[in-house]
Amino acid sequence: MIIRKIKDSDLDTIVKINNQHSEWVGKKDREFFERHLQIPFFNVVEKYVVNGFIIVLNQDVNYDSPNFLWFKERFKEFYYIDRIVIAKDSRYKGLGTFLYKNLLNNVGKVPLLSAIYNLIASAMAVTSCQRCASRA
Repeated sequence: MIIRKIKDSDLDTIVKINNQHSEWVGKKDREFFERHLQIPFFNVVEKYVVNGFIIVLNQDVNYDSPNFLWFKERFKEFYYIDRIVIAKDSRYKGLGTFLYKNLLNNVGKVPLLSAIYNLIASAMAVTSCQRCASRA
């Protein structure tokens, strides 16, 4: 299993994975992801094929999400987790945890790391995270 920077050739898979979970992260088209290929922390996790991705923004990124802009107006330095999405057939295998751990190991010291969670999805993620933390 590896984590790497997204490539243009990944976009069709990224759109498909994202839209499998559109009720949680919002439906997006290829153009949306093409516009954001240069985001510093737009990575995929793969085991033979792309199984999921994470988009993390810092204060220097131009992005029009109201949630992101709220942080940008209030904090000088931060990382904002815009989305982390794992393909339905790859869930519950630790891939999300792998992406989060990679993020924490690579962002360095930053005063604020934030994310907006859907409460229902969040309850499932917390349960999964607790299982992973107990194994660490």
